Amino acid sequence: MEVNGDIAKLMKLMNVEGSMLQFLEIGIKMGIDQIEAECEGFPSEEYYKRIMQKVNMGILLNQMMSIYSRYYTREEIAGLIAFYETPVGAKQIKEIPAILQEIIVANQIWVERIAENINNEFGEIS
Repeated sequence: MEVNGDIAKLMKLMNVEGSMLQFLEIGIKMGIDQIEAECEGFPSEEYYKRIMQKVNMGILLNQMMSIYSRYYTREEIAGLIAFYETPVGAKQIKEIPAILQEIIVANQIWVERIAENINNEFGEIS
């Protein structure tokens, strides 16, 4: 199998397309939330719909294949494929979206707390 074929197999095993779509949706919704907070009456549903219509997963997947090929050798890709075909690898694929979602939320809360502390410190200075 050629390198790109191996990378495509790895990406399919890892459900890269589904994960990318999930994170894209999260990022877009977070951006829309910020716009809505600043612009009353913002057409968020229409905005979201238009963005998603313009998303071309094929282009994104090709970019990812190029990136993977720069970081991993053919042998390493084969090793990753072998890992993701094991029960532990399959569990990793299944659980990583939920794990990453929790990490995103935890980081957002953490950053908000830091920002709140800094805002309080600035309030003390003025």
